[in-house]
Amino acid sequence: MNAFSSPSVQLRALCRAHPRAPKVVLVPRSQIGRALEDALARAEGGWAGVTTCIVRHFTERVARPRIAASGRAELPVGGRSFLAARLLGDLDRRGRFDGLPGPGQLAGTVAEAIETLRRGGASMKDVQARAEAADASATFRVVAACYEGYLEALDETGLYDDAQVFRWATEQVTETAAPSVSQSVVAVCDAVDLPERACAFLRAVRASCRAFYRIGRPKPEDPPPQTAAARFADAAPPPSDRAPDESDRSLHVRRAVGAGNEVDAVFRDLLEAEVPLDDVEIAVAGEQPYVSLIADRAERMGVPVSVGPGRPAAQTRTGTALEIEEEAGAVDLEAHEVATLLAARRYEPGREGYATAFRTASGRVDERIAGLEGKGLDPDRDRQQRRQLEFVHRLVQQLLDLVPRKASVRTMATRARTFVEDFGPVDPPPDGTPEEERTLDEAARTVLWQRIDRLTRLPIDYEASGTAHVVPLESAGYGGRSHLFVVGMDSDTLSTVAVEDALLRDHDRRALSESLESVLPERRPAPDEAQWRYERALARQSGALALYSRVFDVDSGEERYPSPLFLRLEAEADSASSGASGTPEDVEGFLPVLGRLHVSDGEAWLAAYRARKHAPPSPETARAELEEKHPWIRRGERAREARHSDEYTVHDGLLADGTHPELDFLRGDYDGGPMSAGRLETFAETPYLYFLQYVLGVDPLDEPALDDEPWLNARRRGSLLHVTFESFMTTLRERGERPQPEHEALLERVLEDEL
Repeated sequence: MNAFSSPSVQLRALCRAHPRAPKVVLVPRSQIGRALEDALARAEGGWAGVTTCIVRHFTERVARPRIAASGRAELPVGGRSFLAARLLGDLDRRGRFDGLPGPGQLAGTVAEAIETLRRGGASMKDVQARAEAADASATFRVVAACYEGYLEALDETGLYDDAQVFRWATEQVTETAAPSVSQSVVAVCDAVDLPERACAFLRAVRASCRAFYRIGRPKPEDPPPQTAAARFADAAPPPSDRAPDESDRSLHVRRAVGAGNEVDAVFRDLLEAEVPLDDVEIAVAGEQPYVSLIADRAERMGVPVSVGPGRPAAQTRTGTALEIEEEAGAVDLEAHEVATLLAARRYEPGREGYATAFRTASGRVDERIAGLEGKGLDPDRDRQQRRQLEFVHRLVQQLLDLVPRKASVRTMATRARTFVEDFGPVDPPPDGTPEEERTLDEAARTVLWQRIDRLTRLPIDYEASGTAHVVPLESAGYGGRSHLFVVGMDSDTLSTVAVEDALLRDHDRRALSESLESVLPERRPAPDEAQWRYERALARQSGALALYSRVFDVDSGEERYPSPLFLRLEAEADSASSGASGTPEDVEGFLPVLGRLHVSDGEAWLAAYRARKHAPPSPETARAELEEKHPWIRRGERAREARHSDEYTVHDGLLADGTHPELDFLRGDYDGGPMSAGRLETFAETPYLYFLQYVLGVDPLDEPALDDEPWLNARRRGSLLHVTFESFMTTLRERGERPQPEHEALLERVLEDEL
């Protein structure tokens, strides 16, 4: 498999080629964008102006003016399914639902078919024409009827869906000069799905933006037709001066008996490699059972792993508020002033760039001062400018001192708090101000201060080993981590079943694609598309690659076979290294291999048991060796034997003579506290309590007991009986009766009333 520059390397090349222009990177998933940003931060320390997002989010940002002007609301998440269920119910009542399952069972499938048609750019006219064709399936006619009702419902209720957003965004780019597009450099990853609406939007973006790139293989090989690799195959990757080095790649393959042993082999190889966990990525070909097994093994062995990368700070509510506040309070520079600064190279990023810019500015002022003094003129104005430059220098140097190149979390949080104290408004709102009456500025400052203050108290002062990251296989290789471990490479886990859509069948999709001059994705080639994504994920890895496959499923008791992709990569590695990458005999079974790292206590015991056959006979017994390595075990046994004996010893609480002279308060040289009557009573009743309280000075914890006082104590019980008897006799006196056995029911009622 030919390697190419990883996406993280191409992103760094993109930043170097366009250091100051806003950059938008379109990714298949938001978490992939976070992985790219983290890789950029680790390699370059971060880069301003880089935004990673999915196509839908970028489209919504571009179309925001038209969305606001339309007055429509967004179709809620899941709203398409509810709308489809209502439309199917109407068709069922009109008798157009014969021979099909109930509306509730088809709602999700119909909603998915409607979304496919909408994103594919199918108009109602095209769908209706296909529904009237002789070879159209009966299920497609149901979809067409629902499609018509869906479009009418959007207009009647004033809603918009994703397809409408794509259309608005395309119009915004083609008809007006959208600054978020025309001034930006846009790059799209190969694996991004681009239905017709999304593809039309990106074509308009490509024609309008400053530069357009494709992140991935320079020449895609047989990509799925709806991916960016196929639709923008002519777009070049970012220019890079670093060609992929094949010597950096290594391949290791291993087979295992059962998924548990497969995951154990991953952690064994991971720990034996002794690489930082921040350089480790674990890819799973199938979520079950690998994700739960990885989480269990990681917790058991104390290996930090992250299954989800979380959300960037700019996408949280607090981060968004702080970002808006920062933008609103930024210095307002005119465009020509910024252009002058950049053209004169008086502004460069980084500490070195700042130092160069300051020396250049100071030198020019000093030259003017010297020239004026040589002419006998007063350089007072230039001296004032010189003082201003020195003040700015001290201020910026103070800021730079707060940003160490390398520090712990607590150090960074402490310096961040110093920055907020010195450079930001931190006056808290009045204590009497209700929460709802605080301004956004006051609320944001309060939240920021609380979080920084919490970080300064974190008990972390050392560098940790990092965190290994767990991702699906198709999302692997984006984070630029040097070691990739892939589990689930057997044919059953890696296979994708080709199932045709029950409603929007493939021949209907092909017919619509011909009339639309676009491509609707078919379900039959799904295995080929999945295979393409898996191969691209493995090709993105430029470092060490380890593949694991089951050869037997312990739960089902059935054999498993390595996938064709696993076998092909294994054969390529064997041919390249003369069979040194791995052999079929290299199988992780239930018995541990001698000399390997043991990932559990069970493996350690089994390895010790097997090692006895190869170890020379020893005169010492196992108990003697155990006591030699762990002497406290023998001391514990002696203490237990002493407690079980008839003799009262120190292990039963006996104190040695002279250890606590405070206990002997009758001796002549006693100099302890005065012996009160209470102390004497305590000593007589409980010597142990006396020892704790008056000798050791241990005070009882002031904790409320769970049941400090019984509910029905003696006093309360007596009062209850008295009140009950009084009420009972008063009632009989009013009736003029004497107590009889038949009055027992009356007594019970009176007791219940008093309770």
